[in-house]
Amino acid sequence: MPGDGLFAAAGRALFAPFVTALVALLISVLPSRASAQSNDAFANAIDLPLGTVLDGSNLAATKESGEPDHGGDDGGGSVWWKFTAPVSKKFILDLPQRNFRPLIGIYTGNAVNALTSIAQYDAEFEIPSLSFNATAGATYYIAVDGNKSGSNPHETGTFQIRINRTLIVTPETNAEFRGPQGGPFTPTTFTYTLTAPSGPVNVSITHSATWADRTPTGLLTVGPTPVTVDFTLNANANTRTPGSVSGQALFTELSNNTTESRYLFLLVRSASDRTISLSASPVAGGTVAGAGSFAEGSQRTVTATPAAAYRFTRWSEDEATVSNSPSYTFTLDADRSLVAHFVPERTLAVSANPKKGGTVAGGGKFADGSVRTVSARPKRGYRFDRWTEGTRRVANSLRYTFELTSNRNLRANFSRNKR
Repeated sequence: MPGDGLFAAAGRALFAPFVTALVALLISVLPSRASAQSNDAFANAIDLPLGTVLDGSNLAATKESGEPDHGGDDGGGSVWWKFTAPVSKKFILDLPQRNFRPLIGIYTGNAVNALTSIAQYDAEFEIPSLSFNATAGATYYIAVDGNKSGSNPHETGTFQIRINRTLIVTPETNAEFRGPQGGPFTPTTFTYTLTAPSGPVNVSITHSATWADRTPTGLLTVGPTPVTVDFTLNANANTRTPGSVSGQALFTELSNNTTESRYLFLLVRSASDRTISLSASPVAGGTVAGAGSFAEGSQRTVTATPAAAYRFTRWSEDEATVSNSPSYTFTLDADRSLVAHFVPERTLAVSANPKKGGTVAGGGKFADGSVRTVSARPKRGYRFDRWTEGTRRVANSLRYTFELTSNRNLRANFSRNKR
């Protein structure tokens, strides 16, 4: 019928806005497979912190020109991470969760077309993991791609990625036992904690200190659940003459013959000597000097040197302040355990706008959290308007007092007096 076309056109015109709106809605709520991952390119590799599980995906990822085949497979859609080794040890990379068969490549190098292969993995259905020996300070690049079978497209999906040391021994410090000849010594027991996040692994422990016993003895099986190992002084420690004797504890992972070592020190002083123990809080805040064993009644000086961007505040003992000077001199009539306290140092910059409009005071470097006051003084013919920081007004008075918890850059604004 002649009117059929007219009705059809009218229907299309009537429903067209609704169809357009529906399409727009679907686009807004459905994930787009066309959006690339932020770490699709080698140059955009994401930092992978030690021991941290991160989520990943190679959906819509691509393969760059000159990029090697990972796991000996063509793949076709890789994403990149990077890891800087904190120490020279064996590490293990794994994907604890994934919904596709991944390919993994670990490399060194600075360009995607000039990489040196360190380890490769072509996963089927087992949990994908790779162990590799790393050098302290070196950066390793990690690619995760999807398995490609014949002419089929490469596999894509989501996964979790992490990197751990195979065997972790904490603390990183050596064991120190201190005391006078014949004892008592402090501590009497020093404990190390062993974990293997990707374990279990078998660990053999040996030590050469005849004046300390180890528990438990024998071979240990270590996994994600912490296992503690105690080194406890025995009667031989009481027979040692003044001086320092040492032994070494070796924690050897049998599957790959890698070893973590710690020294055991027995520091014996004369019964008439006294000991000074020093520490810094926080450890990154600075260094301390002057610790050791010395004759009772002698004059001793300990010093604290702040690290960059830190300021020394005080010496304390049993949480009580004993000196506010970084160089502290005292008579050693008892064992002392002193803590040097540091706080971050903040910069307070002040300026005048315009420079000829007035003067300002109160700038400098100060301890974090200190209360500071800046002041402004207009010159003849000018008046003070306000203190600003960036584009924000922070005060209207000539004197501005505040707690300094971050670096500040304050400007005193002046204007000419009206005639």
